[in-house]
Amino acid sequence: MKQKSSLDIAKFICALLVLIIHTSPLGSYSKVLSFGLRNVLCVIAVPFFFCTSGYLLAEKLNSLKTSQEQNSYIRKYLKRLAVIYLFWSAVYFPFVVVKWIRGGFSMFSVLKFLRDFFFEGSYSTIWFLPALMTAAALFFLLRRKIGNKKTFFVGCGIYALTLLLSCYYGVAIRVPGLSYFAGLYYAIFDSVKNGLFFGLVFIAMGGMIQECACFKRFSRKKMLIGVILSYGFLCMEVIAYTAIGRAKGIDTVASLIPLTMCAMLFTLSYDMLPSKLCLRLRKYSMLIFLCQRLPISVIDLFLNKTVLATNTIVNFLIVSVASFGISFAILKLSEKWKWLKKIY
Repeated sequence: MKQKSSLDIAKFICALLVLIIHTSPLGSYSKVLSFGLRNVLCVIAVPFFFCTSGYLLAEKLNSLKTSQEQNSYIRKYLKRLAVIYLFWSAVYFPFVVVKWIRGGFSMFSVLKFLRDFFFEGSYSTIWFLPALMTAAALFFLLRRKIGNKKTFFVGCGIYALTLLLSCYYGVAIRVPGLSYFAGLYYAIFDSVKNGLFFGLVFIAMGGMIQECACFKRFSRKKMLIGVILSYGFLCMEVIAYTAIGRAKGIDTVASLIPLTMCAMLFTLSYDMLPSKLCLRLRKYSMLIFLCQRLPISVIDLFLNKTVLATNTIVNFLIVSVASFGISFAILKLSEKWKWLKKIY
């Protein structure tokens, strides 16, 4: 169980970063600082979640001796994610209905929901679950055929296209062929937040880090320097795509690849023994990630004219406290009702 506790701590920190992304606590006070906090400092959170998932998945697969055992495990892995996704989709569905009623219900709304359910997530934030399922399945298949390293480079190639469909969309629309493809893509989908375009490269990165002994040669100091330099590169990218304009999404930037890799290696450099605290932090990280849209949605839909919505620091604090409270309640209840452990 070496080094798992460091990952648990890092994932918990990333769950807090996601809370910051969704509440923009500095938004009421400084747009510049709020933009920097959300789109520079915190943007690593979701890629790191993917990378950690790839690392742990590859570790488990490598511990299994036969293809049959690996096939059985990946089926159980995907089934577990599907159960979590279906449960939280049901939890958030009433908010979808409220939005339908307020926005005018139509058959188009239902069709859009069905499209999102399978390809982009049934609700904000939990898009991560179907994206992780898709990325994990692709990773498993490609890894078996071409190995981890080649799968990672395939993911990099796809991610290059993702960049043109998101933060560098302003470049893509100036190139005839790319412009046509981008227009066709956005005629069907709303974003690139899915397992193929966003998730594969990071989950393959985690798998490659787990398998390649060469990564162990990098010192903690070098990885910290790598994180700092990658953040510098990220700042330059923010300036670049802002100057270009027409960005379709600002969560996908090239510097996330070296940043996530260096952050992952830096985290793994801490050889920490397992502890009950870190195990609890692991559970909290997943639950906070999944349930935070409950208080956010309640405030946005029913309390949007109160200080809970208009003051971003108050909003952040209330959403954070509510998310921790819901997570704590689920953890306590799962001690009595064991089936609740299946939802996180």
